[in-house]
Amino acid sequence: MCFVKVSIELVGLIRYNSSMEKNSQKANFERFYNANLDKIYRFVFFRVGQNKELAEDLVSEIFIKALKNFASYDENISH
Repeated sequence: MCFVKVSIELVGLIRYNSSMEKNSQKANFERFYNANLDKIYRFVFFRVGQNKELAEDLVSEIFIKALKNFASYDENISH
């Protein structure tokens, strides 16, 4: 399992968005994050020439964007 440094901005967004329909949507995002982290990290890692720091930064940005738009995420469409 890879470990991606979670940026301060992402932590702040999670805390801020804790009010987004409270625990239900927070739990859904946590499941989404845990289910996709390794796949996304591996994809990005090999696309950036195995540069660990760059891959971690990009994956953090990806999940920040995902969290900001998570309210409109429809799992049925993404499959």
